[in-house]
Amino acid sequence: YKILDDDANRDLVHHLLMYECDPLAIFNDENLPEGICNDTSAKVNLCLSNIANGWAVGGDVVNRRDSSGIRFYSGTSLRQYDLVYLTFGVKSNAFGIEIAPLMDRFVIDSYCNANVTKVS
Repeated sequence: YKILDDDANRDLVHHLLMYECDPLAIFNDENLPEGICNDTSAKVNLCLSNIANGWAVGGDVVNRRDSSGIRFYSGTSLRQYDLVYLTFGVKSNAFGIEIAPLMDRFVIDSYCNANVTKVS
């Protein structure tokens, strides 16, 4: 594969992930997820769990070593407040904004449950 990134916009692009769909997900011209977000999430979620490929800024440089990262310390005694789950970044979902290359205009359709926008 080859990553196509624009040097002029390198400060905007952090990483790219490509997901592969679960074999149970079947999408074709007659079976595409559409409609209100809550109605489509079950179909789309079948394509959010398997990362097939990933790239980050600097990832295309060969044999470059880096020592940045995060160090975790663990102990043997249980504390009053202990970490249960640790997640970095933001959960990927199909409702993010995707803009095709070379587009100078685009339309974003969005759906919201009426209860969310109801004036109280």
